[in-house]
Parts: sequence; C-alpha cells; structure tokens
Amino acid sequence: MTMADEDRQEAAYKGRGTGRLIPVGSISKAHGIRGEVVIRYPRGASAVPSAESLFLPISSGYKRVAIERIRQKDETASIVKFAGIDDRTAAEAMAGMPVFQDTSQLPPLGDDEYYLADLEGLDVVDGGGSSLGRVWGVLEAGRDAGGHDSLIVRDGDSEFMIPFIDEMVVDVDLEGGFIQVELPDGLKEATSSPLKHRLKDRSCRKGSRRRGRKRGLP
Repeated sequence: MTMADEDRQEAAYKGRGTGRLIPVGSISKAHGIRGEVVIRYPRGASAVPSAESLFLPISSGYKRVAIERIRQKDETASIVKFAGIDDRTAAEAMAGMPVFQDTSQLPPLGDDEYYLADLEGLDVVDGGGSSLGRVWGVLEAGRDAGGHDSLIVRDGDSEFMIPFIDEMVVDVDLEGGFIQVELPDGLKEATSSPLKHRLKDRSCRKGSRRRGRKRGLP
C-alpha cells in the first residue's frame, strides 16, 4: 500500500466517531528512552498483542500508526514501539491516550459474542419491555465482579449491576438497541448505589454467552 493509499484510508475515519473502530486499550506510560510505550488492556484481550498497526485519536479523527515492534509485558500489557515515536519525550506525550483497532482486523465474532464497547448505551429492559436504565460500562470479571463480567446500568441518579450471565441476560439486540434481562427479586435494590465515578471497560475483549455466565467481549 502506498502512502497516498494510507492517507485516503485514514481520511475515511476522520470525523466519523469510532465507526468501525473500537477501543482496545490505553497507553499508560513511556517505557525506556527509545520511544516505546506501555499499552494496557483487559486480561485475555488479543487485539493489541496481535496488531501490526493501531489507530490513535487526532484532532480531526483517527490516524493509523504502524507498530515497529511489540513484546508482551504481562497478561494485561504490551510494550509497543510506534513508527515515528523515537524518543522518551514523544512517548511521554502519549500517556493516557486510548488506542483503537478496526474490527476487520480482529478475529470474527462467534454466535452470541459481542464487543463490550458495543454494549455501552444500550437500553436495559425487563420481560414486559419496561426500561430499567442504560448500560454505562462493564465491570470486568475478577475486578470486584466475581467470575463473570457485570453490566453497570444507570437509572436516573443511581446505578446498579447485572451479572452478564445467561440466567439473567435473555437477549442482546444490538440492532434494536436493547438488552432484555430477567432479574431475580431484589437484585436491583441490593446492588444499587448513588452515581459515582467509575472507570469504564472500553475494551474490545470478547467472550461468549454460556450457561452459568456470559464472558465479556473485548
């Protein structure tokens, strides 16, 4: 692909929001003095470790940046050298920046699999179609969520959590924009709390809906 081709492809993403791009991690800090950065992502996510390039946000949209080298740091982080980032000063300026990937570069989703980022903003409804709130984020399994991911649902000035498991999540309709749930009596009240600042899991980690639990999707 020529530079002109790359410029045209990048231009297609500018000003479109995320579109076909989904968040796959974030740059936490610089590493060393040669322009490397540490990118963190949810445990089990493969989008960053397998990437040859990633998209970074710029003022007019997103820019695809090639990866010159990458190595695993631990199960939730990789050390990455982006093309054109050649010293610590440039790397430090990227700290806190989210990174994105084109879904066409990710493994295809299987049946009953979703990207967690696609769940955010969906209406949560009961069996009768009454709204219970909207998905604000996803609490990753193992981070105060037990052995499964949990949906963080906001309703007015409070929020509550729903385990992302088959017994409670009846249907996920991305086109319709809703998640239908069947909750046991008292769950909403037991997990409800006033609104507070949480970190969203905006990853592309993926997982499957299985009996007993629905694994979070990247």
